[in-house]
Amino acid sequence: MKPITLAVSGTFTTEPLEGPLAFWMEELGIPCHIHFTPYNQVFQQLLDPSGAFLNNRTGINIVLIRLEDWRRSEGAAGGNSSHSEYEDMEQKARELAAALGSAREKSEAPFFLFVCPASPEVTEDPAFRSISGRVKDLLAAEIGDISGVHILDSSELFDLYPVENYHDPHGDETGRIPFTETFFTALGTFITRKARALLSRPCKVIALDCDQTLWKGTIGEDGVRGVSLDPPRTALQNFMVARHDEGKLICLCSKNNEADVARAFRERPDMPLKREHIVSWRVNWRPKSENIRSLAKELDLGLDSFIFLDDNPLECAEVRARVPEVLTLQLPENPDHIERFLKHVWAFDQTHVTDEDRKRTALYKTDTRRNHFRKESPALKDFLAGLELDVKIAPLSPDRLPRVAQLTLRTTQFNAAPLGRSENEIKGLCEKDGFQCLTVEAGDRFGDYGLVGAMIFDARADSMDVGAFLLSCRALGRGIEHRMLAALGEIAHQNGLGHVSITYRATERNRPVLDFLESAGEAFKTPLEDGFLFAFPAQFAQSLVYDPDADEPNTRASDNPSEPVPKSDGAAASWKNETLNRIASEMHDSATILEKIRGKRKQSKTKEIRTKIEKALAAHPHIRDVAVRAREDVTDHDRLIAYVVADPQRSPAISGKRRYLLPNGMAIAHQNQVETDFIYREVFEKMFYLKHGITLNDGDSVIDIGAHIGLFSILAQQLFKDLKIYAFEPAPPTFELLRINAGLYASNVKLFNHGVSDRGKTASLRFYSVLPENSSYYPVTESGRKYHKIFIRRQLRIMGEKEVSGKEMDRLVERAFEYDTFETPMRPLSDILFDNNIQQVDLLKIDAEKSELDILRGIKTDDWKKIHQIVMEIHSKKLLDQIIALLKAKNYTLNAIQDTFAENSELFMLYASQNLKDEDIENHSIPLSNPDLLSGDELRDFVKRHVPNFVAPLDITFTDALPDAVGGEPDIHMFPAPDEESSDFDRAFAPPATSTEKTLAEIWANVLEVKVIGVNDDFFTLGGHSMLGVMLASRVLESFGVELPLTAVFEYPTVAKMADLIEIELISMLDPEELKNAMEELDGMSDDEVRKLLEKEEK
Repeated sequence: MKPITLAVSGTFTTEPLEGPLAFWMEELGIPCHIHFTPYNQVFQQLLDPSGAFLNNRTGINIVLIRLEDWRRSEGAAGGNSSHSEYEDMEQKARELAAALGSAREKSEAPFFLFVCPASPEVTEDPAFRSISGRVKDLLAAEIGDISGVHILDSSELFDLYPVENYHDPHGDETGRIPFTETFFTALGTFITRKARALLSRPCKVIALDCDQTLWKGTIGEDGVRGVSLDPPRTALQNFMVARHDEGKLICLCSKNNEADVARAFRERPDMPLKREHIVSWRVNWRPKSENIRSLAKELDLGLDSFIFLDDNPLECAEVRARVPEVLTLQLPENPDHIERFLKHVWAFDQTHVTDEDRKRTALYKTDTRRNHFRKESPALKDFLAGLELDVKIAPLSPDRLPRVAQLTLRTTQFNAAPLGRSENEIKGLCEKDGFQCLTVEAGDRFGDYGLVGAMIFDARADSMDVGAFLLSCRALGRGIEHRMLAALGEIAHQNGLGHVSITYRATERNRPVLDFLESAGEAFKTPLEDGFLFAFPAQFAQSLVYDPDADEPNTRASDNPSEPVPKSDGAAASWKNETLNRIASEMHDSATILEKIRGKRKQSKTKEIRTKIEKALAAHPHIRDVAVRAREDVTDHDRLIAYVVADPQRSPAISGKRRYLLPNGMAIAHQNQVETDFIYREVFEKMFYLKHGITLNDGDSVIDIGAHIGLFSILAQQLFKDLKIYAFEPAPPTFELLRINAGLYASNVKLFNHGVSDRGKTASLRFYSVLPENSSYYPVTESGRKYHKIFIRRQLRIMGEKEVSGKEMDRLVERAFEYDTFETPMRPLSDILFDNNIQQVDLLKIDAEKSELDILRGIKTDDWKKIHQIVMEIHSKKLLDQIIALLKAKNYTLNAIQDTFAENSELFMLYASQNLKDEDIENHSIPLSNPDLLSGDELRDFVKRHVPNFVAPLDITFTDALPDAVGGEPDIHMFPAPDEESSDFDRAFAPPATSTEKTLAEIWANVLEVKVIGVNDDFFTLGGHSMLGVMLASRVLESFGVELPLTAVFEYPTVAKMADLIEIELISMLDPEELKNAMEELDGMSDDEVRKLLEKEEK
C-alpha cells in the first residue's frame, strides 16, 4: 500500500492525536506520515497554496474545531457571552465553509471536518447551546454539497467510544490542550475508522449463518416456533437491515434444511430481517466455504467482497482456511456482547451511501430473474433480443459524481486502467479544457441496472486519450461495452480526432476488459511495460457493433472456464481477518485502546533505547556481538538485559559457566570453588606432578588421564614450549569445563571425552556433582568417606568457619557422594598410543579415582618402553602395593609419598621413572596471567558514556553466541537464563519516601509510562516533553489541588524537587492561624513524638 499523509489542523493543540493515529495506522498496516500544522492556523492552512492541506496528494486533511476557541481567539473570556459574540461565530462558520470549498477545489485529498465538544462550563450557557446548534446546521448546509468534504459527528463518536470526563480544564488553560488523553484516544480512533472506510473498498456481501446467529436455538431441533429472538439476535437482525439499507447484499449460508429456514421467514413476522432483504441463500449441508464460492459465482463478485458471520468456531476455521479472502467474523461466546461486537467491526463502516447502493438488492434480484431467462433462451441473440436492452450514454451530471467515483474504486474486472479517483479528482478533470466524462446507464424489461459504467477522456490532442474505461460486471456480455467504444469513436470522429487510444494496465482481476479490447481490434494493440495500448481508428471504433453469434470471449469472468482464478495473498488475508476480529473483540472502548497505545509506545521506546545500547556495546573493542532485550521475568521494574558475546579471553563466562579467578590471575571455568582451590594448590603451588625427580622439557609428550578441568595440562603448557599433551576426561559436565579452559590457556592440548581402561568397553561412571574430581567407576569406600571428612574439616579451618557436629558432618558427606550415572566409552592406553601415533610418552599423569591399575593393565608389553615417567594419585594402600609390584616388574624406579595433608588416610602420590632421582631437578615458578575480564559494571559505564540520558537498569549476561531466528529477531525465550551475578538490580535507587513523593511518583509513572520512579529521576531524561508536562501539571492539580505552571516542570524536574514545591504550595494554602497553631504544637513535641506522628501520617 502506498504511504498516505494525514494533515491535521485545529483551533487547539492537536499534537496529542499523534499517538492514537500512529498506533492505528500501524495496526492496520497503512504506511503513514502525520503532519500537524501550527496551533490555531486552520484558515491559513485552507488558503495557503504552500500549506499542508493544499499539498497533500495521498491522504486526508483533518480539520478540528471547537466553537468556543473562536471566542477565545477574539479575546472573549469564559462564562456567558454577549449575543454579538455568538453572531460572530456564525460568521466564522460561513467563512470556514467557504474556505473549505475553495481548498477542496485545489486539494487532491479529501477533508474531514470534526466539530469537537465544548467544555462543560460553556455548554451550560443557554446562549451557547442555541448558537452552537445553529452553527452546526449551517456548516452541514453549507458543506454538505461540497464533494470530498465529510463532516464527522461528535454524537457518533460518543456512541462508539463513550468518554465521561473528556475535558481537561488545566490543560486547556495552560497548553490549549482541552481534552483528556482518553478523549484524544477516542477521537484518534474515530478518525482512523472514518479514514479506513474512505480509503478501503467496502464489503458488498454479508453471508449469515442461521442457528445461534440469526436466532437463538437450532431450528432443526427446536422448530420454527422453538427458536427465539432474544435481544442480542434482535439487535443483530436490526443491524443487518441497516446494512441492507446502505447497499450491502444479505445472503444466508447455513447448514440446515432449506424448507425449515424458508418457513422461519414466512411464519416469524417478529423477525426484523425479512425474506425480501435476502438476495440469495445456500441452505444445505455442504461445506460453507463451498457455498460461499457458489454465492460469489452467482452474484459475480469477488470473494474479497464477502463478510461471513457465524457463531461456530469450527465453521469459521473451515471458511478461513479454504477461502481466506473472505472476512470471517466469529460472534462472541457471550450473546450479550454481540451488539457491541458488530458495532466495532470496522469493515461494516461506510462513509456515504449512493442511490445505487440503496437499490443494490433489488438490482441483484432482477439479475436472478434475468439469468433464469438467459437459461431458457435458445441462443445468446435470443436472450439479448428478449431483454429489450436500453443503454443511455450521457455527459456526467453533478448528482452522478458520487456513483462514478464509487465505480472507479469498486470495479475490478472490466476496468482498463484501475485507478480509484475521488469525487473532487473527477470533478477537477472534467473542468479542464478538453476533458470529458461520460456515464453509462442501462435497463431492460426486468428492471433498471442503474449507472453501470463510465469513460473519462482527453480530446485535446490528435487522438482521444481514454483515461478511464470501466463497466460494472453486472452489465457485461450484453454488448454495452461495444456501445461504449462506439460512442467514443463517434465523438472522436466528430472532433476530427484520428484514434481512440485506450491503455490497458494488467491486474490480477481485469482480464475481461483485455479480452474485449482484443476481440474488438487486436491488430491495434501495442505492448507497454505493464500492459498494452489499443489505438482504434476513430471511424473503426464508431462502426463497432456487437455480434452475439461471434465467438465472444467477453463473457462474465465467473462464466468463463478459461479465466484464471486470481491468486489471493493468504498471509495478508489472514492478517486482515485476525486484525479486524481482534479490534471488534478487544478494542471497543477508549480505556482499553489507550492501554494498548501506551503498551505499544513503551515497546517502541524500549526498542529505541535497546538499539542505542546495542550500537554502543557493539563499538566496544572486546565485544563481538550483542543483543539487548526487555526482561520479561521481572514485573516490578523496567529492566533491560544485554546478552554479550565477548572475546573469549575477556569474557567472564563461557558456555554459560562463570569463570573463576585463580590466585595466579587465570580465569577458568569450574564447578566447585573449594575443590578448585584445593586442586590449584596441588598443581600450581605444591607442583605435585612435577616434583620428586619428575621433569619435562620443551617439545615433550604428556598424557593426562583424569584431566578434570585441565589445570595440570594448562600448567605444563605454560611452563614448557611445544608440548604435545593428550588430555582425557570421561565425565561430560567436567569435560565441557576442560574444553573451555583448554581453549583459553592450552589450545594445543588434544582432548578426549572418554575413559581409559584395560579393554574397550562401556562403563558406568558415578558423577558426584558436589565433588566432581572424586567421580569414579568404583563405589566410594569407607576410607574414602573418612578422607572426605578430613578434607571438609581442614577446609572449614582454612575458611575460618566453625566446626560442624558429627551428624551434620555425616549429612555433608552423604550429600557429597550423591551421584548421577553416565555411560562412557573406555579405551586401552595402547590403542590410544597406536591411534594417535604416539611413539614416546615423557610423562604419564594419572588421577583416575581407583582406576589406576585398570589403566596400567591396558598397556601392551611393547609399549612400556615408550613411557619414561609416571606420576599418579592412588586411593588405597592395597592398590598402591599392587601398582608398585607391577611397575617394579617393568624396571621403574619408584617413590611413594603421602602429603601431610593426607596423613591418616589412604591417599598417596606415586612417582615412577626409568631414571628417577630423589630430588627436584628445577624449582619451577608459578606462571602468572592478567586476564582483565569484562564486568557488568564496566559495560554499564561504557553504555552511559555513549548513550545520553540512559537511566534504566541494565543487566549483563555473557554468552558464547546469540540464538538464530528465522524471519525476525530472536525471541527473549531463546536466550540463556539471566546471569544474576551481573544484575543491575541493586543499583543506587532512591525510592519515594513521603506521601507526597509516593503520589507524585505514581503520577509520573502513569504519564511517562515507566513502572518505577526514583525521587532523583529527571522528568526529561525519562522521556518527558512539554506536552507531557501539561498532562503532568493537570494530574497534579487533580491529586493535590495545586496548580503548577508549565515552567515548574522545567525548574523542578525531579520527584524530590517537585514534591518539595507542592508541599510549599500546600502550606501556603493553609489558614495562617491554623499554620501558627500547628507550628507551636510541633515545637512542643520531642523528636520521638514527631517521628511517630510522621509515621502515622505516612500510614
